[in-house]
Amino acid sequence: MRGKIGIVLISLLLTLSVAYGEKIKIPKIVIVKSETVHLGDIAKIEGKEGLKDIELADAPNPGSYLELTREYIRARVKQSGIKDITLNIPERIRIIRESVTVSKGEIEKIAKNFILANNPWRENAQIVELKATRSVVLPKGSLSYQCIPPRRFIGSFTLPIVFRVNGKIADRVLVMAKVKARIPVVVSSYPLRRGEVITREKVRVETRELIHVRAGLFTNINEVLGKRMKRTIGANVILHRGLIEIPPLIKKGTRITIMASSQGLIVTAPGQAKENGHLGEMIKVINLLSKRIIYGQVIDEKTVRVNF
Repeated sequence: MRGKIGIVLISLLLTLSVAYGEKIKIPKIVIVKSETVHLGDIAKIEGKEGLKDIELADAPNPGSYLELTREYIRARVKQSGIKDITLNIPERIRIIRESVTVSKGEIEKIAKNFILANNPWRENAQIVELKATRSVVLPKGSLSYQCIPPRRFIGSFTLPIVFRVNGKIADRVLVMAKVKARIPVVVSSYPLRRGEVITREKVRVETRELIHVRAGLFTNINEVLGKRMKRTIGANVILHRGLIEIPPLIKKGTRITIMASSQGLIVTAPGQAKENGHLGEMIKVINLLSKRIIYGQVIDEKTVRVNF
């Protein structure tokens, strides 16, 4: 890769003479922009153009440096096939990669703006803590970044930010965040026992300020009505999916009708469920006439369909 190179003179430039009167000036310290360092990137060359294209090394990481010795440069020139050149250059040349630094404060500001703009609770959300793990040092160029959204914007979470330069990923940094929010949640109005079916008078919606949130919270009463408790809870407890379940449509021991159909012919027989079953599930039942154990699909609270 070839690029225009900025050169910083730290000490007196040395002039060397080459065949045919060409002149090359090389400083002891050079700042480069490109990813590959050529002789033309670190020297001002008057005369033979082929000298500029001699590749010396990969550029250091942004903000870092590498040092090339006089002997190394002489060897690279010799390997290129250019002869009859007398080099009089510094014993060591330090090459620094031009860079731009994005501070921890700037990264935290990026994260803050993203969280506030994308949080589903918007003005009801408050950032409690925000800390970037480090600053980033990037090569100069067209800078862009992308925040990777967390699974939820509440509680403690990590926000990755990807930085790109000229469209290529240059670095990635993590921001540790903690956010609280006032959100509506479904809570128990009274103590609820294990197995109890939830009705409207047993629950209510209440706005609470939360910072530690379990997955599967309910914000609408209709989401829990008709379901039943997996375990006993007290009053004023926030309901989540781990606490409730959908009651089986058919319970173990229930007398049911076993139905089979084929080519327009429907046959039924009395049966009994040997296990609980939800709508559409395959459950074990017993045919009370033949005493055979068979499997059928739950159609409604009284019917199981079998194939024959």
